[in-house]
Amino acid sequence: MMSLILYNAIFLFSGVALGSLEHMLPILLAVLLSVFIIKYANKKLSKKQQEATFQILGWLISATVFVFHIYKIFQGNYNLTTDLPLYLCSILALLIPIFTHFIKYWMYEILLFWIIAGTLQEL
Repeated sequence: MMSLILYNAIFLFSGVALGSLEHMLPILLAVLLSVFIIKYANKKLSKKQQEATFQILGWLISATVFVFHIYKIFQGNYNLTTDLPLYLCSILALLIPIFTHFIKYWMYEILLFWIIAGTLQEL
């Protein structure tokens, strides 16, 4: 049962009911991981290590989009008209490594408000 919940939470192939365990588990894990990384980085890491962690997290987010699309291609049900990452959230996920490399404040502002707009529309 738990492996099915994690499978659906990661790959989102079935509908996820709002407020269900499949919906709340990834949100809770993301919040806990974020709080842990921030507290750990502030206490234990140097400025250079914090920047490296920031870049690694950016690449992991982008890699998630790539892995998802590669997985769908290998499953044989990839449709170019519906699966290309041309909507706001996927484009942002692909742009995050660029932001983490250059660390420009104006990029942060744009990405932050686009992410907020996309998340609110999704909800």
